Amino acid sequence: ALLLRSARALGVATEVQLRDYFRLSPAEARQGIAELQEEGGLQPIQVQGWAKLAYVADTPSPGRPVRAAALLSPFDSLVWERERTEQLFGFRYRLEIYTPAPKRVYGYYVLPFLYRERLAARVDLRAERAASRLAVHAVHLEPAGLDDEGCEALAGQLRALADWLGLAEVALHGPASLLQEALARH
Repeated sequence: ALLLRSARALGVATEVQLRDYFRLSPAEARQGIAELQEEGGLQPIQVQGWAKLAYVADTPSPGRPVRAAALLSPFDSLVWERERTEQLFGFRYRLEIYTPAPKRVYGYYVLPFLYRERLAARVDLRAERAASRLAVHAVHLEPAGLDDEGCEALAGQLRALADWLGLAEVALHGPASLLQEALARH
């Protein structure tokens, strides 16, 4: 049941990814996958560019376009399995809070920004509670960038995060200034 739930949550996943979702042992995962295949609840598929066999629950079908916009926690299930995130999105994500400052690439506490069907940006931010502000130190765009609508969506997500944290303002610094106009509308 846990493997089937994993497959439905992930959409498509390798054996390692299916078992990692609920931290199952390799032996019980392999046995469960074999049983689910025999019952028809799990289908093996080959994903272009993936070296390992993958699995889907039920019959694969083209999905509808994703219209989501969200700042993701480093522990969100979409990005917690870093190898999978790289396979699906070409997005190499590392949490740099334990990396010495001079060696950081993107910042201390960076949140990926999901826009539509891709991870479109990385946002380095901090809650400065004493000043009642969400400080956005940098926005690092991925190669495809963000259009005006994407900037609006990101500004809205930053405003929503500040509100949720009980912070009065969102302050943009240096490389985050590309959002200045969009944030003024939120």
